[in-house]
Amino acid sequence: MTIRMELQHYEAKAVCRGTKRYLECMADIGLDEPLALPVLQVDGAEAGPVLLVLAAVHGDEYEGVETVLRLYRSLRPGRLAGSVIMIPAANLRRIRREDAELFYSGAYRLMRHLGMLGEAADETDKTGDQAGAHAEQAVPIQVPAHTGAKQAERRPPTRIYGDGNFDGSETAGADGFFIPAVSLNTIVRAGDKIGAVCRLDGLELQEVRASRGGMVVMLAGSPPVRAGDPLYMLAGTEPPVSPE
Repeated sequence: MTIRMELQHYEAKAVCRGTKRYLECMADIGLDEPLALPVLQVDGAEAGPVLLVLAAVHGDEYEGVETVLRLYRSLRPGRLAGSVIMIPAANLRRIRREDAELFYSGAYRLMRHLGMLGEAADETDKTGDQAGAHAEQAVPIQVPAHTGAKQAERRPPTRIYGDGNFDGSETAGADGFFIPAVSLNTIVRAGDKIGAVCRLDGLELQEVRASRGGMVVMLAGSPPVRAGDPLYMLAGTEPPVSPE
């Protein structure tokens, strides 16, 4: 359940002991509609300090977003003293590819509302370099045979083959944030989990599984995806290699 409120009505000290909440703080930053800033809040069963975690302040740094989503899923309120307030996308418009400005006004105003910034804090330095969406691609390689002392026989090199046609990539079925479950050059079977497309509250929108067996030679390099964007591509191997 999503709780919506105007940013000025958000009160971090108004805790609900032993609960997790997903809130959208509506911030008027001069757009046609208020910006819905996602806030994940975990209130422990006991009183304690409050920790504020910001991710994607620069809009093109995605590791923090994934960390926040994983942390929100794993935290158990019953084992926590105090509260953890997490903003998975401080620069929400950049994450959604709507604006190239970094550290946009929504998160900035929330921090001021929480008393983290002085009244004279400078709001002018919020821009930075644009970062486009890129895809990682594994180049054809030869996997050498194991050279350990206990090697019984030398195996021939494994060759990776494919036409490199990215139009054949598997695509996202929903807008969201792609969290891979495998790395490049992983050998998968048909049906193995490749990753998931999630909302910024951690809700899984699409479970991504391998359509066939092969080696993962491409993963989306920019985790914010829209429906139809390439997510991964598989290539065959010769001789065929089985997952370990």
